[in-house]
Amino acid sequence: DAPAVLGTNRDALVALKADIRGRLADAWSRAAERVGADLLAALEPDAGGPREGDDRRDAEQAASAGAGPGPRPAEGSALAAWRALVAVDPRDFPRAWRDLRAHWDAEIAARDRYNAEHFEPLWDLGGPDYAATVGHGTGRAAAPSKPGEFAVERRGDRLLNGIYPAGAYTHLLSTRHPGVIQTPRFRIDSDFISFRVLGGDLSFVQLIIENYSVPRGGIYHLRYSPKRDEMTWAQWDTEFWKGFTAYIEFATQDDATRFQLDPEDSRLRHRPSRRGDGRSFIGASRIVRHDEPRTPKETVVPVLSLLRGDRVGAEPASREELAARISRRLEEAVAAWGEDRLTGQEAVFLDEVVRADLLPRSLEELVALREPVAEYRRLERAVPVPRRSPGVIDEAAPDQPLLVRGSHRNPGDVVPRGFLAAVDGRPYPAPGLVRLHLAEAVTARDNPLTARVAVNRVWRHLFGYGIVRTVDNFGRLGDPPSHPVLLDYLAHGFVGDGYSTKRLVRRLVLSRAYRMSSQASTRAAEIDPSNRLLQHANLRRLDAEAIRDAMLSVSGRLDPTMHGPSVPVHYAARRGLTEGDPDNGPLDGDGRRSIYQEIRRNAHNPFLEVFDLPKPATTRGQRDTTNVPAQSLALLNSPFVSGQAAEWGRRLAEGEAAAVDGRIRHMFVKALGRPPTDAERTRVVDYLTAAAVARGVDRSLLLHDAAVWQDVAHSLFNLKEFIFIP
Repeated sequence: DAPAVLGTNRDALVALKADIRGRLADAWSRAAERVGADLLAALEPDAGGPREGDDRRDAEQAASAGAGPGPRPAEGSALAAWRALVAVDPRDFPRAWRDLRAHWDAEIAARDRYNAEHFEPLWDLGGPDYAATVGHGTGRAAAPSKPGEFAVERRGDRLLNGIYPAGAYTHLLSTRHPGVIQTPRFRIDSDFISFRVLGGDLSFVQLIIENYSVPRGGIYHLRYSPKRDEMTWAQWDTEFWKGFTAYIEFATQDDATRFQLDPEDSRLRHRPSRRGDGRSFIGASRIVRHDEPRTPKETVVPVLSLLRGDRVGAEPASREELAARISRRLEEAVAAWGEDRLTGQEAVFLDEVVRADLLPRSLEELVALREPVAEYRRLERAVPVPRRSPGVIDEAAPDQPLLVRGSHRNPGDVVPRGFLAAVDGRPYPAPGLVRLHLAEAVTARDNPLTARVAVNRVWRHLFGYGIVRTVDNFGRLGDPPSHPVLLDYLAHGFVGDGYSTKRLVRRLVLSRAYRMSSQASTRAAEIDPSNRLLQHANLRRLDAEAIRDAMLSVSGRLDPTMHGPSVPVHYAARRGLTEGDPDNGPLDGDGRRSIYQEIRRNAHNPFLEVFDLPKPATTRGQRDTTNVPAQSLALLNSPFVSGQAAEWGRRLAEGEAAAVDGRIRHMFVKALGRPPTDAERTRVVDYLTAAAVARGVDRSLLLHDAAVWQDVAHSLFNLKEFIFIP
């Protein structure tokens, strides 16, 4: 999509969000003045008594936040500290306050030492480290978000969930804005990696090792899908991967590399499914590495907003003074938030108060915000879902070492990136343009290798063997070309035609060499038995897919529909891991061409396999072409072959060619591209006469007997001429 499409309504959403923030700051400023009084009112025995309007709602919210189950004081909650302090005897309040303050001074110092001792920071995505990341998507911002950002809920009575700390987020305007954020590459040298993240709708954090998104489970489950709109720590065990290079990817659902559920979702009976509306979001703040299964301890906690910044002698001496302090600090935080100058400390304090509903976030209460929020949601719903196509994104990756004897455990010297040294040994200058440099070198007009290899492969497909028979190896260990001048002539023309494969094929098939007979002269058989000099055409067997498609076409079962999803592969029963697999596809592949048949690494179509379809584990420039008894047996006994013969027999019996002699000719022309010889016609007629005598019917009545014509069709499928190009 064009940038203008991807940016639909962006400017309007930015302006509306700023307006919503300003109005909400005004509403919160008024509410913050009453928070202290509401907390105190919730402590009174008649706190649940009759009240009117907003005062009653505020008291109920304060009661739920200021009493009952809640975070423990050790977690750094300001409201938990309030609950603890109001529970002490009023005469002991000053001592309890001093004890709380001394506890948290010591606790924060201990946490700082603990984190410094056990964790090594990798990146802080809410600060300058963000500039070192790469990524893409409309949700990836050019700069990190400051403390205080929020996301407008896309529906419902609630305006927002909470206030975010500094970090990188994809959904600050819309959950339809996709985004990918990738850290710089690094060498894994710790047993664990932890990261602080939020997200939902099947967004993912993945550890991409050596440019590969490792699948499956156990030590390979290096992916995590956040499920909360609140920062939490998550962790990977990376001991197995020490010594590898990697990067961490934070991505929304449709942009995650190799989509796969994380371990938690994989264990669910009712697993979550991918959304079709493009909605997904993720945010991250910090990444650390360490060698023990721990997570960092938070040193920026809400209670510090109450404990710090005192003037000498200004400590609260009673619950009333503490309530006033809470209101005052909250007013300061709201004012800073409205002016976009919130600190990280104020952000965690404001977030706790908002999530506890001490400040209103319901549109039922925020009457002045109903109209701008409704307009914001309307514009957000119009944000389009980006259309995607496979591609690559180049980045300034470092040069890699030579892996001695192919072992990743034995790295050698670092090799600068460049083209083949035999052609151009200069290293590429710009690290971020390596793919472009490589593409230009591969397609350069003065580079003969690309055109030679391409022409040789097309020649191989048309003539059976390449001018260089080792199509995958043009090096010292490969075969020399049989006609080097011809190869260069064709390569030069290929480049001159703009690398047009169609023009190359037309040039070759119109040549005399291609149109020659496969009948070898006696002299040629003596001088050149392998036909390297092309005195005659090579006798070639059809590829496995062509044999299958030919049977479908001749039988009338072929579905010529173009495009569409793959048809599940049909494989033989009892094949190890695939036994009982419900995805075993139809025997005839729904009549679709072989190119539309699904390729599975551990389950292969038995008919195609016997005719040398390569295993899908590696690439093959030259297929094996065997002539073994298993192929004859497959043509005789394969359910697929029998099924296509039966299909053709049925169509013949229903009226395809209406006379015996005409039908015999029709079948030979359709299957072999030629009429039958007299001997072949006689053999078919003799078979039909014998079948009529055996059944006690006139031979002409056999025109409507599908079983008889199935046998004739099956016989034609078994002729060598059906699967070989003469």
